[in-house]
Amino acid sequence: MIVPFVPPIAKNHNLTARETEVFGWLGQAKTVADIATILGLSPKTVVAHVSNLMRKLCLYNRAEVVLAAIEYGFAPCPCAYHRRLAVAA
Repeated sequence: MIVPFVPPIAKNHNLTARETEVFGWLGQAKTVADIATILGLSPKTVVAHVSNLMRKLCLYNRAEVVLAAIEYGFAPCPCAYHRRLAVAA
């Protein structure tokens, strides 16, 4: 049986699998509409998942969500310094 990888942030804050998935897409700078299309959900459902994960992680806006996604490894850091490191590797 193959067990999918669950990031520690999801375990520590009791995020559901769908909240974790939405968190990852938010970290990739996807809009609610984009995420809804990708996951085959309604935009209202995605907004509910975003609200739940923001509440569980004590985040107050989308900017904090994106920063947290980068911090927890859901998204690459967009700064020039880290882009250079990624290219060099």
